[in-house]
Amino acid sequence: MSGAGQEHGPGPASGPGPESGPGPESGPGPESGPGPESGPGPESGPGPESGPGPESGPGPETGPDSGPGPGPADAAQLAALLAGLLRNTAGPGRIRVLAYLELRAEAARRPWLAALLDPVAAADFTAHAYLLRAAGLAAGPERARALTLALHGAIPHLLAGAPATLAAAGLDDLDRFTRELLASVCDEEAR
Repeated sequence: MSGAGQEHGPGPASGPGPESGPGPESGPGPESGPGPESGPGPESGPGPESGPGPESGPGPETGPDSGPGPGPADAAQLAALLAGLLRNTAGPGRIRVLAYLELRAEAARRPWLAALLDPVAAADFTAHAYLLRAAGLAAGPERARALTLALHGAIPHLLAGAPATLAAAGLDDLDRFTRELLASVCDEEAR
């Protein structure tokens, strides 16, 4: 540090204070007010607190049509979303899912761990009910249960990747699997 920083204190611990003037640390930034990057445009957000996060657009685990919003608009969009989640389970998310399943197995022996993991698993039922409603499909608790348990049941088969089992379960075509699953779960009410 040179110049202005040496005038204000004995070393780096003193840092810039209210009396410090412009120096290499100052300049356009989120706390300095409007600058050329803060005008209207596709990258500007609602305020200085906006930044990278789930609301800021596509990220590593999102697609081009994802982002904030009410959820899938119809059954086709929901089927595509669920197929993508299942693909992630067998692909980039495989190690994370295996670790979670190992924790679930350990929770069978350790009640305190089961209590910690319980809200995570229970949230899937709520999330699937929300997604069914957002897609305009029947979303009663029994439908959310059927959808959630079917998806959870698919996970070990996807992780193992045994071709004959995947074909027998219909998991060799995840787009078809999720379309048929939604049709099965949601058509039962009409019977």
